[in-house]
Amino acid sequence: MRYFSILKKRDFFPFFATQFFSAFADNLFKTSLLFLATFDVAFKTDYSIPIVSALISAVFILPFLIFAAPAGQVANHYENSWLAKIFKRCEVFIIIIAWIGLSQGSFWIMLLSLLLSSTQATFFGPIKYSLIPAYLETKDRIAGNGLIESSTFFAILLGTLVGGLLPKEYMGVLMFMSSLLCLYSSEKMVKTDVELLTTPIDLNVFKSTRKLIRFALKDRILFLTIVGISWFWFIGCIILTAIVPYTEQVINGEKEIASFFLFAFTIGIAVGSYLCTMLLRGNLHNGYVPVAGFFMSVLLFDFVTISDTVKVTDNITLSAFLTEPYSWRIFFDLFMLAVFSGLYTVPLYATIQERLKPARRGMGISANNMFNALFMVVASLGLMILSALDFSLLQILFLTAALNLFVTLKVAKHVPQSIRQILIQFIFSTFFRVDVVGMDNIKKAGSKAIIIANHTSFLDGLLLFAYLPSDTGFVIYHQYASKWFAWISKGVKIFFIDPDNPMAMKHILRHLAAEKRIVIFPEGRMTSTGSLMKINDGPALLAERTNATILPICIEGAERSRLTRLKGLVKRTMFPKITLYVQEPIKVDELKGDTPRITRENISQRIERLMEEMAFECSPYQSSLFTSLLDAAKHHGRFSKIMDGHDFTSYSYQSLITKSCILGTYFSRITEEKEQVGVLLPTSCPTVISFFGLISHGRIPVMLNYSLSEERLMETINLIGVKTIITSHKFLENLPHLAELRTTLNKLRINVVHLEDLKNKKSGQHSLTLDDKIQGLFFSLMPNHYYKEYFPEHDDLAVILFTSGSEQTPKAVALSHENLNANQAQITACLDFTAKDLLMNVLPIYHSFGLTAGVLMPLLSGVPVFLYPNPLHHKVIPNLAYDMNATLLFGTSSLLLKYGEAAHGYDFYSMRYVIAGAEKLSHTTKTLWQDKFGIRILEGYGMTEAAPAVAFNTPMHYKEGSVGKLLPGMTAKIKPIEGIAEGGELCLKGPNVMMGYYDGKTITPPSEEYGYETGDIVTLDQEGFITIQGRLKRFAKISGEMVPLTYVEELIHKHFSDDKHTVVAIPHETRGEELVLVTTKADLKQKDVTAVFTDNKYPILFCPKKIHIVEEIPLMGTGKVDVNAAKQMVLQASLS
Repeated sequence: MRYFSILKKRDFFPFFATQFFSAFADNLFKTSLLFLATFDVAFKTDYSIPIVSALISAVFILPFLIFAAPAGQVANHYENSWLAKIFKRCEVFIIIIAWIGLSQGSFWIMLLSLLLSSTQATFFGPIKYSLIPAYLETKDRIAGNGLIESSTFFAILLGTLVGGLLPKEYMGVLMFMSSLLCLYSSEKMVKTDVELLTTPIDLNVFKSTRKLIRFALKDRILFLTIVGISWFWFIGCIILTAIVPYTEQVINGEKEIASFFLFAFTIGIAVGSYLCTMLLRGNLHNGYVPVAGFFMSVLLFDFVTISDTVKVTDNITLSAFLTEPYSWRIFFDLFMLAVFSGLYTVPLYATIQERLKPARRGMGISANNMFNALFMVVASLGLMILSALDFSLLQILFLTAALNLFVTLKVAKHVPQSIRQILIQFIFSTFFRVDVVGMDNIKKAGSKAIIIANHTSFLDGLLLFAYLPSDTGFVIYHQYASKWFAWISKGVKIFFIDPDNPMAMKHILRHLAAEKRIVIFPEGRMTSTGSLMKINDGPALLAERTNATILPICIEGAERSRLTRLKGLVKRTMFPKITLYVQEPIKVDELKGDTPRITRENISQRIERLMEEMAFECSPYQSSLFTSLLDAAKHHGRFSKIMDGHDFTSYSYQSLITKSCILGTYFSRITEEKEQVGVLLPTSCPTVISFFGLISHGRIPVMLNYSLSEERLMETINLIGVKTIITSHKFLENLPHLAELRTTLNKLRINVVHLEDLKNKKSGQHSLTLDDKIQGLFFSLMPNHYYKEYFPEHDDLAVILFTSGSEQTPKAVALSHENLNANQAQITACLDFTAKDLLMNVLPIYHSFGLTAGVLMPLLSGVPVFLYPNPLHHKVIPNLAYDMNATLLFGTSSLLLKYGEAAHGYDFYSMRYVIAGAEKLSHTTKTLWQDKFGIRILEGYGMTEAAPAVAFNTPMHYKEGSVGKLLPGMTAKIKPIEGIAEGGELCLKGPNVMMGYYDGKTITPPSEEYGYETGDIVTLDQEGFITIQGRLKRFAKISGEMVPLTYVEELIHKHFSDDKHTVVAIPHETRGEELVLVTTKADLKQKDVTAVFTDNKYPILFCPKKIHIVEEIPLMGTGKVDVNAAKQMVLQASLS
């Protein structure tokens, strides 16, 4: 969360305002008293200025020593927001007393009111710092402490400036008004739900104070943290107390100069608090504390050195002081001293809050306040004694700097991070803006942990070294051992792996046995593709031998740095933003097998799955599609060529975004926001531009299936209630089966927009105006600014697609932005697609396979895509693939068979991956491509309802006959089906699973228990491979037995591979159903079919009893067999 956006939280802001106004009123009052004491009382009595200042500090501190223990008990026993309201009411009356003393110029009345004010502050302190963790989540608490610290010192600044400049006649009124504002904001504070103690409060101050001290001493880390904060107040007390005397004695200046110094110090504290929040980025540690302490001493030494050269003049004014050459160096020293003070204190306060349980926070903070007060008393007494011994102010400050340097060096020994770690972390936080998400998981994993991470750049080892505990060891291959590496890694536990040296593994095992962490990159090498490489068995062996916890860490963003092996594959920058995602730890006990070998296999498979899950989970899939397109343009280069059409018009990201924004501006003029707009266009660049034009302006594309009959197409249009359709004159002319569509649409008064008309000014409202172009151009230049108007949530409806309708009437599927984004991220997490690839997409975009895999995946992952409008051009497509040097091709089994038959043996020479989906990959297709082109087709599996990819084989995870493993981020259940002994219906859950089916009014989500019930009968083996047995609707129930039609078809295809076949089930009077073979083999006889089943020892029940010969098997637009149409053909023939 951004630093200041925390203030938008409804429960945090009233608390923030309360402490701000309280700090302002208190410091307005204290400053008035300090100036009264310095410039009034001190001049009329024999008191020296340092002694009077020290007296004021001692009176302020006294209640913190006496009442710290009761204050902590009160904070632990009563609801904190209620207590805050009580104490703020008391504060109003205390301010009235101070007002009286101020108006009468009475130092002693003001001293009394200061005593009462500090008593109130003693009780409010534990409440104040206990409310921060009560109102904020863990990741926001460092920022919350930084804001409280900054605002407190900003209030000090205002109070100091006003207290030093405003006449005392108006001071009382202002203090009273501030206390009223503080009271008002406290009344708005939200009640907290924090565990409270029920034990009685100990009213014995001395006894309770002893208990408080023992409580602090019991926890060593808590005690050291309290001492660290107290030491800061020791130094701060001396410096802040010395500022006014320094102005009077060293510079001989007027009080405006003291206000100026306080201004510099206060602004510095605020800047330091903000800097600390930016450096830590929500990941709490105290590594910067000794660094800040060291620079505080250096700056204080310099402050004393330059001050010693100041030549005293009579009553120098602020303007005159600023003209002196030494003034800005004094200002710089004070300012930077305060900056490092903010960097010093914020993590320490946050550590106390995180260290203690809610019911004990009040005690811890009270102990801190008491020790703070004690250290401040010692500092005040030290000032008084040294002043009495005639030490000059500069000598006192010099001794303070020397003492702070000594303490800092001692404290540095107790900080877990080494100085080298801190410096590297500072560099990463400053230049690479590193965020660490899930830091708590490091503690959950324990000290005996194997940390596994993806290896994307040369920065990875340094990144993990900087942000992991200092005793972590690293496993590195022996070839990296060199003199310069040994020098850099000095003091770090490095284990060099050498296949020829078995002792290396023993050293690692000993390290883990000693309850220490170790980092190992399972890939064994840096990625050269940008995706995961092969996973080695080393981590699994170590985990099995030592029973160590496995802690996965995903490094995201480092692959875009210049220190990678991905030149030309991704757009590289000098300092990309990097994020470390620390995942939930995995216990090895959960993966235990019957033997060590089985355990290692289980662990190895789990690590492989973890690495893929990490790659997916760390991707920004929870965003809108247009935002993802903008991010892709940023990461891969706005002017990189990303899309080509069949007319060989090329588009870069910038031209795609610009044209989409212009077209989107036009669409927003003729449609309503969130209107569902029909898109009736082929696979082409204008279609993609229209799609993103609608998305960018808050419209929802409805992708219409132009392969349907006019009657069926109108059913889908009417179901959704489409009022506007985007199409093309030329395209409709090439669809003879939709010849009457325009007439039908006109009768229904549906607005039809033809893309060709947009350039024609005579088209009226259907033409682009100059205003559309100008608005669209501005939109494209500043999309993040303009897009906020239409900014959808990641789970909002993005697009409506229709199921294929191969078995029944097409259903409308509602897919969200997250569904589509997640699916393309799941695909790229498993396969190494790069910017050097070229995807040839011939699939229609109305189909989810063509939209997600063929358009969104390449555009959003930086893979250039070539769009071709007609997948049935079997001879043209192989030639285009050859000419374009295409490396990726997606298609159905039927289409791939046609391309393979029509292609020359060298047409697909450049292909890296050919992936088949949407229907089962036939043996004929697979064999043809393997024999003719030497290409192994990777079979996948999906459906529109899953956006669409669910599983696919990969080069690393391949099993013959299966459709691969489930994609990362998805979970599966097997629902038992009566009559099916092996396997069951596959039910899916995951971020890519649809919002639900849409009926034009409401979206019906999938089952909460099972998720989306696919209707596919599958088996799932131990390795996670899915094998499709058939569709539930493609099972025939014959005489009570379930017969899988896909098995029957496979056997027939295998023996009669030169022809096309499908099998359908039709009703039968006695057996329930019977099988009919639909085939293009004109001379096929029943006895030939029966012989196939008897020879292969298949049950005779599986054999079709009838044969229906056709000229062509009916196909859908995607190339899938239209089973429903085939069945209707058989039924009509039987009736005739």
